[in-house]
Amino acid sequence: MLALILPDGGATLHRPPHIIHTNLATAVDRIPLDGSKGQLEQRIHDTKVLVADEVAMVWMPNKFYLNGKMVHEGTSVMSLLKVDGKWLITSSTDNRHKMVVSQSAESKCIC
Repeated sequence: MLALILPDGGATLHRPPHIIHTNLATAVDRIPLDGSKGQLEQRIHDTKVLVADEVAMVWMPNKFYLNGKMVHEGTSVMSLLKVDGKWLITSSTDNRHKMVVSQSAESKCIC
């Protein structure tokens, strides 16, 4: 996943009531890809992509599942830049809403 990002790019995560602003490498490190938090799945739908030469923007409404149960939905917005023929994520902003699990269960899923 790190090969897809510009590590010093920015990430803003809306985790009510908090707003977390960090770099992309740290944001990726927050995702437990090793399965330690359970089976994670993000289902993206109705994606919109805008491209202008070597710059692009992606709007991704999504639903996030933990062990097969939806835990939240939200929207992710990413900016990309084409560098040496390869698209890299330069920034990411996302939010969450319509939480369907308790706060204690939510805290177990740190993505």
